[in-house]
Amino acid sequence: SDRDNYSVWADSSGKWSASLKKALVKGEVVSFQGINSAGSYGQLRQITVGDAISVAKPTINKVTNMQTSVTGTAPANSTVKLTINGTTYTGTASSSGSYTITIPKQNVGTVISATATQSGVTSAATTTTVVNGDTTAPNAPVINSITNTQRVVTGTAEAYSTVILYVNSTIVGTGTATASGTFSITMNSTYATGTLVRGTAKDAAGNVSAYGSRTVTSSDTIAPNAPGIDAVSDNQRVVTGTAEAYSTVKLYIGGALVGTTTATASGTYSITMSSTYPAGTVIQGTATDAAGNVSAYGSRIVTANDTTAPNAPSINAITDKQVVVTGTAEANSTVKLYVNGTVVGTGTATSTGTYSITMNSTYPVGTVVQANATDAAGNVGPYASRVVT
Repeated sequence: SDRDNYSVWADSSGKWSASLKKALVKGEVVSFQGINSAGSYGQLRQITVGDAISVAKPTINKVTNMQTSVTGTAPANSTVKLTINGTTYTGTASSSGSYTITIPKQNVGTVISATATQSGVTSAATTTTVVNGDTTAPNAPVINSITNTQRVVTGTAEAYSTVILYVNSTIVGTGTATASGTFSITMNSTYATGTLVRGTAKDAAGNVSAYGSRTVTSSDTIAPNAPGIDAVSDNQRVVTGTAEAYSTVKLYIGGALVGTTTATASGTYSITMSSTYPAGTVIQGTATDAAGNVSAYGSRIVTANDTTAPNAPSINAITDKQVVVTGTAEANSTVKLYVNGTVVGTGTATSTGTYSITMNSTYPVGTVVQANATDAAGNVGPYASRVVT
């Protein structure tokens, strides 16, 4: 160069290098000439400074948190150096310009820097950020049954996933599934029967499952007794009976609901059916307690409405020394004896239609004793009479 002169020694292989005080400028002429140990000069040579030598930046293919190698392209046969959190990993690009360098798995968000070095010249750096390679969400967790007295919730989910429980979108408990995929989470409180508890599972890559769910049930699993149904006639819409206090009583005919109500504190109920039903119809009823337990069916067959009064009873002869009066009347009817409108004796006819009633006293000759019969439907028959002899 016209600006400076430099003298340097060549090494045993004939190679030499010189450190310049200033960078050369494009177009400058550099002259150099060798001198041997005998002091003889070699041929003078000159070169003109051209453009600065540069190395293209390498490329880095997408890197996920699942990978143990980084691939990309760089100048053929160049040395590629990766820098990750201060640690370097080195590889060589192939003659076609591709490279593969082994690294440990990295966390999502880690920055990887790469440079390529060729003929002693190092490229500018290129960078990439590690992304999530797991994009598959876990299956929804399975939640085992929960009662209204229970805080600890168990179930299954993807191994090591984070399980979150919700009630009305509020988090009520969090836990981590074991290696075998089970979980046990203590909620912040117990919850009422009918409450919907939902849960999600989130894996290590941050993928969140769909919701699994379970409805809280009652710890009371004992069903009420079947309700009692009083007699029902074919002209009757109102049905009465007994059932567990405060239980919901439902009446059915042929599987169709015909009436419902709530039993009182004393366990009685009264339901108005949608219509009357013919004699022989079977009415069934169930009782459901506050825990949702349903009883077995109680049943009652509709009977015909009896509007026919019994015949007047017959009265056998009565003497003035006799207190027991006998006779006949409708089977199973109630027979009453009267003297001057006052009841003096009552009894029930047998299944064969006979009766025997003890009056409150004997009565003098000429006294008129009257009798009538009342059937099970409440129909009252006409009077019969007998004169005491």
